[in-house]
Amino acid sequence: MKRIVLLVIITIAGMLFLFIKNDDSHEVQITINKDLYLFIRSTNGFTIKVEEKNSTEYTQLINEETHFSVYDKKDKIGSVAVINKKIGKENIFFLKANGESKEFSLEIRLRSKMKVNNIIESLYDNNDLMVFNNKTNDSININNESQLYLDGENYSIRLGNPYYVEELGHSVIDVISNSNGWNIDSNKGIDTEIQLDVKDNMETNLEAIISSNKLVDFEDKDTLDLIRRLDLYDKKIFRSDGIYYNIANNYIPYGRESKWNYPSGFPLIIMYENIKDNNLFRLVGISLLYDYIDKFNEDYYIPSLPRSTWLYEDYNIDYEFYDTRFNTDTIMALIYWDQIIDEPRIKEIIDNYFAFFIDYAYVNNWKTENDGLFIPDYKNKDEEESKTHCSLNHLVSEINAIYLYDKYYNCDNKYIILAEQMQQAIIDTYIDWIKDNNDFWYCIKQNGEYGLTDYRELTLKDMKLLVNLLNERGETVPKEFNKLIESKTKWLENN
Repeated sequence: MKRIVLLVIITIAGMLFLFIKNDDSHEVQITINKDLYLFIRSTNGFTIKVEEKNSTEYTQLINEETHFSVYDKKDKIGSVAVINKKIGKENIFFLKANGESKEFSLEIRLRSKMKVNNIIESLYDNNDLMVFNNKTNDSININNESQLYLDGENYSIRLGNPYYVEELGHSVIDVISNSNGWNIDSNKGIDTEIQLDVKDNMETNLEAIISSNKLVDFEDKDTLDLIRRLDLYDKKIFRSDGIYYNIANNYIPYGRESKWNYPSGFPLIIMYENIKDNNLFRLVGISLLYDYIDKFNEDYYIPSLPRSTWLYEDYNIDYEFYDTRFNTDTIMALIYWDQIIDEPRIKEIIDNYFAFFIDYAYVNNWKTENDGLFIPDYKNKDEEESKTHCSLNHLVSEINAIYLYDKYYNCDNKYIILAEQMQQAIIDTYIDWIKDNNDFWYCIKQNGEYGLTDYRELTLKDMKLLVNLLNERGETVPKEFNKLIESKTKWLENN
């Protein structure tokens, strides 16, 4: 039986967006919850008007959006959007402001009478290691390179700092630093204030996470290490439509400090693995879960939207291509989350994806001497056939995903047959994957040529998971798999 992690209950007291100012005001007030209020004020005296409010309810999350326009007299000069994701009695909200014809400034204040017991600042030291500093001052200023945690008796708040975004297209953005930081006055409760300078043709972003439970245990070293690994501000950006990762400079488009809306569900797996011990990851994980659900296209996979120069030059793979590894990561994440959360759409997506994948695999493959199957890693959006290579990590992860599918849902035997055929391809060719130095080749091309440099640890982790899944199934682990693991392990020990 699935465990229902959260129950979403809509009550009058829990409604977001209670506006008490009239449409001609230069300030609006938003009720986040019964104890916490958000104020948005035009420091230029411009008028802020509510233009649209809408709400979408899911099983575990309510997404509420309010859109404002900013006017200089009768001329619209910009817009502001507040996206609030309600998870039970907890909130993740994002603020986005855009200038259209004139720059303006907004003062953002988060206020409550709730007492602040602890203030933690997290920031990077020499852009390398995130450190956590305990702040005890009643009135402090936090610089723009940090995140801020406010802890009280019945709540915990994480405040991100603002940044500018330039949209480059195909889910790629340039992230530009913003010099402003939070001013905190905690003498009589929560009174935080930050100024957002809104520029023409550039989006200003801000986000906050508000919980009725402690978000982070700052006394636990393992928890802090996890926060560093899955940083949501510097190395990665947490936005209303997902996590944005640094993008390689061989992708198009690419700008100065480019990140892209990451199509792989790997962050969601990390959230799942630590959900019991980390409330921050629980909330972010539920938010991301719905972001990934919404990314699936009409063909039942998540496309990689930018163009990879490498894949385009070698295989003519263009924008919005299918990447088997990224989709496998996402499907595995959805399988895990479906065991702990009540959201009917998850199983539907999982079934549809595997139906797509088995068709893709039998149309696009090449065989080994014992009828093992290699499956191409990528394909173009509108093409049924693919001529790309097959990498070992992609192939093994696909096998793992099928066995997880069977483990939790007792899937149709046709998927197990496919997994066994892919296993046979590895068994037939295992010795050819191993280099003279015990490392692996990254991939095999359809002409039988091996090449490129394998990941340092990823493929080994995939192989170990495959062995564990075979053991769980009560099946004999092929000796070739153990030899591959031994070889890569030996290489790692020496490098």
